[in-house]
Amino acid sequence: MKREGNVLSDILRQAWDGERIQTLTKSSPFTATNTHVSVLGHITQAELAKCFADVDAFNGFYNRFLWVLVKRSKLLPDGGEIQNLDALRSRLSSVTQTASTIVKMERSPAASALWRDIYGSLSEVKLSPIWDAVTSRSAAHVLRLSMLYALLDGVETIEVPHLQAALAVWRYCDDSARILFADGPKPDTLSDKVRRLLECSPPLTKTEIRDGISGRIDADELADVLENLEAVGEIVSEEVVHNRNRHSRYSVRSVGESVSATASPPTDRTDEPIAATVSSPQPTDRTNEPKPATMAELFDWRNANGADFIRNEKELIWVTTEQGLTPSLKAAIEANQETLSAFVPKLIDEPDGSKTLTESEFWHGLKPYDPSVKDAELDQEIEDVHRAIRAEQTA
Repeated sequence: MKREGNVLSDILRQAWDGERIQTLTKSSPFTATNTHVSVLGHITQAELAKCFADVDAFNGFYNRFLWVLVKRSKLLPDGGEIQNLDALRSRLSSVTQTASTIVKMERSPAASALWRDIYGSLSEVKLSPIWDAVTSRSAAHVLRLSMLYALLDGVETIEVPHLQAALAVWRYCDDSARILFADGPKPDTLSDKVRRLLECSPPLTKTEIRDGISGRIDADELADVLENLEAVGEIVSEEVVHNRNRHSRYSVRSVGESVSATASPPTDRTDEPIAATVSSPQPTDRTNEPKPATMAELFDWRNANGADFIRNEKELIWVTTEQGLTPSLKAAIEANQETLSAFVPKLIDEPDGSKTLTESEFWHGLKPYDPSVKDAELDQEIEDVHRAIRAEQTA
């Protein structure tokens, strides 16, 4: 897409908008009408950071996609079982035929009330400009998803459960976009490159590190990076004498390894004389403290366990369930209170002593959709919900 004259971005934006697709050439442009285009792409976070372009974030290209952050859920050295998809294929064929006969769709009164209630939150400006840019079509995505869920049920009316399902999908996509774009994708820093090189190499000198990454790296910049990594305890150095010259060799500090003044021979360099190790000052012993998990790992755990972040009466951010919550995840919550507070609504004391429900408490309080309920009973339930919403609005 970065090649000069590439029109893919413009074509895909036209397709998403439902317009006639047409190239911008002045003479004999190619056109396509009544198109149905689906795009499913995969990219790693590292590749996304490398290929990220601000222009695609702000010209509306990125926000036409649902960003879903995923990771492998299991290891299958022998592969998985082949699933029989005949039943799903038959059901999908039937649903598709029914959907093709539906000309117009509309929301039920209860779904309309819910849509008006959540529309404002879908249109809120995000804290980060890039995150806001790539999610600025949130309402349009939720609308389309709710229509799809209704069509999968073979109906032309969007009910509350269809809208709730669409909101659940969007929340996951919004969380994914926040993790990916809240601070903007960043390419690998020199520190990242040095750390990654040392993780898969024997101890290296500054010259060997420079040659292993790029000969164009500024020597002073590399020296500063090595000094900082050593200061925070991520790498260790040892001084050795070779051909009457003194050199420092660097390696990644092993888990649980402390910086000491003992001599240690370098890996795979038994033919070289060894001098006593010159150690850095020993850092404070924090081996008993769990290392906080990353924010991505924290949100992966939250999504996998159906948990939500809440704010308790002491204004501390915590979670609705501690199932599978490891010490590292707890440490991540405690260390990122200020960051997490931006995504959790505050509890507000009401005059009658009650407290305003948080968004998660509101959704958890809704009665789940039960397809076994008879039509009459379902209509009555929907009407009761609608009546309660009207009463709350007029109160």
